[in-house]
Amino acid sequence: MAHRALITAARRWARMPIIARISVIYVLGRVVTTGFLQIAAQLSGPTSRFGADASIGSFLVGWDAQWYWLVAWQGYPSVLPLTESGQIAENAWAFMPVYAYTAGVLGLPFGSWGIGALLISLVAGFLACLMLYRLLHGRVGSSAALWAVTFFAWGPLAAMFQVGYAEALFVLLLLLALDLVARRRYGWLYLVVPVMAFTRPGILAFALYLGLYGILRWIRRRTDPLPVREILHIVALGALATATGFAWQVIAAVVTQDPGAYMATELAWRRNWVTGADGSFVPFDGWVQAAQFWFTQWRMPGWWGLIALVLLVIGFAAVLLFAPQVRRLGVDLRLWSASYLLYLLAVFFPQSSAFRLLMPLTPLWGPLPCRARAGIASAYWRCVCLVSGSGSTSFSRSATRSGKCRDDEFTLRSPLGAPGRKHTDKLDAYHRGKRSHDGSDEAEDRRRTHGGREGGTTDHRARSPRRRRTTGRLSQRCRSEGVARRAGRRCELIFDFHFEGATDLLIRRPFWVELELS
Repeated sequence: MAHRALITAARRWARMPIIARISVIYVLGRVVTTGFLQIAAQLSGPTSRFGADASIGSFLVGWDAQWYWLVAWQGYPSVLPLTESGQIAENAWAFMPVYAYTAGVLGLPFGSWGIGALLISLVAGFLACLMLYRLLHGRVGSSAALWAVTFFAWGPLAAMFQVGYAEALFVLLLLLALDLVARRRYGWLYLVVPVMAFTRPGILAFALYLGLYGILRWIRRRTDPLPVREILHIVALGALATATGFAWQVIAAVVTQDPGAYMATELAWRRNWVTGADGSFVPFDGWVQAAQFWFTQWRMPGWWGLIALVLLVIGFAAVLLFAPQVRRLGVDLRLWSASYLLYLLAVFFPQSSAFRLLMPLTPLWGPLPCRARAGIASAYWRCVCLVSGSGSTSFSRSATRSGKCRDDEFTLRSPLGAPGRKHTDKLDAYHRGKRSHDGSDEAEDRRRTHGGREGGTTDHRARSPRRRRTTGRLSQRCRSEGVARRAGRRCELIFDFHFEGATDLLIRRPFWVELELS
C-alpha cells in the first residue's frame, strides 16, 4: 500500500548518512534552479540585457559576475572613471579580489573564467550546507537542521550557487567562522577572517559580533569560565577583523591616490536610485532615504516609510530577543544576526539586491521548522516529522475505530536489534499541563510528595532523582539516533500511529512519555 511504501522510503532515507542526504537535497535543488534559469533564458527578449538568444551561460557571467570577470581579466583601475557630471562612476573597486582571482585560476584548465566561477559557487554552496547542518543540529535537532539546509539549498536565493557571485563562498567562510567561535577553536580564525574580508564586504559586522561575544563571555565568566588565553584571542581577532575590514579602503586609496576612492565607488550605485544624493556617506542615512524614496514611488506619503522603518527595526529586535524558536539558536548566533542587521542598517541603501545581501543571515533558517505546540505550526511540525523524521526507531500502535486511537500498548523495537518491551500508555497526546501522565489526583499527590516532575512513569510510580541515570541514557541514545531531544528527565519521541479501519491513515505526532528500560 502507498503508506507502507512511504514508511519504507522514509526509513531508508533516515538510514542514509547525513552527508548523503544533504547531497541529495543539494543536487535536486540545483536541478530545480537550473530549470528556472533555463526558463528565464527562454523568456529573455530583445530589450533584455542578455538579448533574445540568452542561455544559462549568459546568466552565469551576468550582472555582478561581469565585474568579477573584469577584475580577473585586467585588475583594478589606477585612475577612477568619471561620469559626465564629474562624479566617480561605477568601477571594479566595489568588488573584492578573492572570488575573482580564484575563479580565474580554476578556470584556466577549461579556458573559461565562467566555469571556474561556477565550480566555486557549486562547491562552496554544498560545503555551506554541510556547515549549516553542523552549526544547527546540536541546537535545534537533526530534523530541524536538515530542513534548514533544505530551505537554504532550495530557497529564493538558491540560484546564487550557480552564478558568478561571491555570496556562496562568503557564506561558507562565515558559517565556518561561526562554528569555530562556538567550538572555541580560535586559532583557525586567524586564517578565515582575512579571506572573508577580501571575499565580499561584511567583515566589519563580524568584528562587531566578536566584540559583543567577548562582552557576553565576560558577563558570564562566573558560570562560563573565560581564561586569559581566550580573552587574548577574542580581542586579537576583533582587532584583525576591524583592520582587514578597513584595509580594502586603504588599498584603493593608495592605488588610485584618492582617499575616498572606495566609498565614492560604493556610493556610485546609490546614485542610480537617489538622484539628489550629494556623494557623501552618513551612517544609517541610506535606510532613511530609501524609506521615503520607496514609499514616494508607491504613491504614499514619505513619512509613512519612516514609520515602517521604525516598526521593521522593532520587529526584528523583538524576534531576536523574544521569539522562542530563535532563542533556541543560542545567544552567539543571535548576536551575529543582530550585528549583521545593524551593519546593513548603517551602510546599505535598500534596493534590488536587498534579499541577496541577507544571505549571511542563513543561520536564521534554523528556527523555521522548530516544533510549535499547537495550531497550524504544530500541524506543520508533524508534517516535517513525517517527511524528514528518523525511522531508525519504530513505534507501532493500533486502533479499531477510524480516526481515533485507544489507550493501548505500544512496543519499542530497538534499531540495535535488542528485543522490545511492551508498555502501557495512558498519556493524552495533547496533554501539556503540570499534572501527571494519567491526570489522576493520586498520581499528582505522589508527584508532589516524591518530587517527580510529571507524576509517575508508565506504571504511575513517582520517579526519584536517583533514577535519572536510566532516563538520561535513554535520552542520550535517542539524541544520537536523531529521534528525540532530552528535556529534563523526559524524552520526546516520534510515534507512528497506524489507524487500521475504514480510513487506513498514517500520521506522526510529537509525544512526551517516560519509559523504563529493563
